[in-house]
Amino acid sequence: MALTVQPSAIVEAYEPDEGIELRPLVSSDELMVVRVDIAPGATLRVHDHPHEQAGYVAEGSFTFTGDEERTVERGDGYYVPPGHEHGVIGGDEPAVAIDVFTPAREEYRERFDHL
Repeated sequence: MALTVQPSAIVEAYEPDEGIELRPLVSSDELMVVRVDIAPGATLRVHDHPHEQAGYVAEGSFTFTGDEERTVERGDGYYVPPGHEHGVIGGDEPAVAIDVFTPAREEYRERFDHL
């Protein structure tokens, strides 16, 4: 596999819930990197998935909901284990998170041609 560079400007957003925009940037069979934009007060419904998820808050803050409630802020890292029920509520300002999933999320691959 060769080095892959994906300019974020050409990646269309997927909006699973109002105010939540997902932009899968790059992927291999084993992992996927996704930019998540969270509008102030936006809510991502509680869900779970079989993937491990690790992330970094690049801007703003938001609160995880579901199995437990935890607020994360700019500079924080987080880990969501497989099967852990979680959702998100946006903070007072726009937030940006970078999520890494392993293995890659096939449902995102099916939606985006560049992956």
